[in-house]
Amino acid sequence: MAKLTPQQITEINAVIAEINKAVTPTSEIGACDKPTLSGLLSSHGIDKVATFFKCRRELSNDIVTFFVREKGVAKSKFDRHAQTHIFVIEQSEGNATARPVSGESQRPAATAPAPQPKASAPAKKEASKKVAAKKAAPAKKASPAKKSPATKSKAKPAAKGKKK
Repeated sequence: MAKLTPQQITEINAVIAEINKAVTPTSEIGACDKPTLSGLLSSHGIDKVATFFKCRRELSNDIVTFFVREKGVAKSKFDRHAQTHIFVIEQSEGNATARPVSGESQRPAATAPAPQPKASAPAKKEASKKVAAKKAAPAKKASPAKKSPATKSKAKPAAKGKKK
């Protein structure tokens, strides 16, 4: 956090005390202006109502960070930096909009690959013979590459004549 003046500290403490009354462990917190958040909630199909608290732009990020770190409240995915309002959304378990905690992923867990059918004994012998034959056969040596005329550097002969 940045260094704050005593006036800013009192403002933050007043807003924190007000927000603390509305926050529960299942709540989400963030900073966003009212029209934008209401549009985001409706477009994502979330029927929850947000409670807004007015604060200064410079202090909104510090207030949200306090609740996320100290109180353990989930940070909403609609959170933005430097906003004039802090919002709190009460969430149920089935309709969460919070960002996943570090280490978690939103992708489903990978499933185990399907088992491959086992090769028969004669097929295994043939495969091992092919591998052994490749190892025993001498490797062909590549012939040295010839330089193409484009890659040869041609030195220009020194000009005989008068220097200007």
